[in-house]
Amino acid sequence: MPFNGSGVFTRVYNWVNDKNASINITASRMDGEDDGFATGLSNCITRDGQGVPTATIPWGSQNLTGVGTLGATTGNITTLNSTTGTIATLGSTTSNITTGNITTLNTTTGTITTLNSTTGNIAAVVANTVKFPAVQVPSGDANTLDDYEEGTWTPTYGGSGGNPTPTYTQQLGSYVKIGKFVYIEGRLDTSATSGGSGFLVIDGLPFACAVGTTLGGFSSLKSSGWTTAAPLAGYIELTTQIGLTYDVSVTQRSEVSVSHLTNGAVTLFFNAWYIAAA
Repeated sequence: MPFNGSGVFTRVYNWVNDKNASINITASRMDGEDDGFATGLSNCITRDGQGVPTATIPWGSQNLTGVGTLGATTGNITTLNSTTGTIATLGSTTSNITTGNITTLNTTTGTITTLNSTTGNIAAVVANTVKFPAVQVPSGDANTLDDYEEGTWTPTYGGSGGNPTPTYTQQLGSYVKIGKFVYIEGRLDTSATSGGSGFLVIDGLPFACAVGTTLGGFSSLKSSGWTTAAPLAGYIELTTQIGLTYDVSVTQRSEVSVSHLTNGAVTLFFNAWYIAAA
C-alpha cells in the first residue's frame, strides 16, 4: 500500500538501491512503481470533487478557511475550527443543517451565537439550553416562539380615582413569560394605609395586556386581615392593572374599593395569567 497508514507515501522501489544491487530496470518493476503512484493518487481528495472521503478525516486542530455553503442531507462534521469557534459534531443520518449558516459554535462553552435562516433566528444555544435575546424580536408567525423570560416585578396598590399611600411590610412579585403568555404571582402586606379613592387595583404588571380589559384571570387568590370586602378574585384591567373583586352574596360579586383596604391587609395571588401585547 503506497500510504503507510499515517499519511506517509512509501515508494515500491528505490532506483539507486537497485543500481547498487545490480538489479536491472524492467517493465514489470516500472509498472509496479507507477501502479503505486496511481494507487496513492486515487486515494487523494481531488479539487474538482471527483475524489471524496471514504472515512473520517482528522484535521489535527487546524482551521478550514474559505468554506462556502455548509449543508448536507446526511453525514457529520467532526471538527471545524476557525478564529471564532469550533463545531465538534454537526449532523448525522437523522439530524442535519440543510439551510442557513452558523456564525459561531464554541465547544468550550457549548454556545451557538447565531443560527440564521430565511424563517427564523436562534440567538443562542448555551450548554443544552436556548437563550432568547434580552430585547424581544417579535414574530408574526403563529407557530414561532419568539420570547422567554423570567424575572421579578414590584406590585403596588392603586385606586381608579386616586392612589392610596400604604406602608408595605412585604411587596413581592415574580413572572414567567412564554411568548405572549405571562404567568405572575405576588404578595402585598400592609401595616398602614391612607388616602386614595375609587376601585382598588394592583399596579405594576411586568408587561402590558394585549387589549386592556379582562384578558386574564386568577385561579388562586388568598387574602387575610381585611375587615370587609376581602378580595377573592381578580382580572386584568387597563393594560397593566389587576382589578380585585369580592363576594357580596352567593350570586353577586363586586369590585373592591380603596376604602376597603385596611391596616394589616394581606393579599396573595398565584397561578395568575394574562396575554401580553407582545
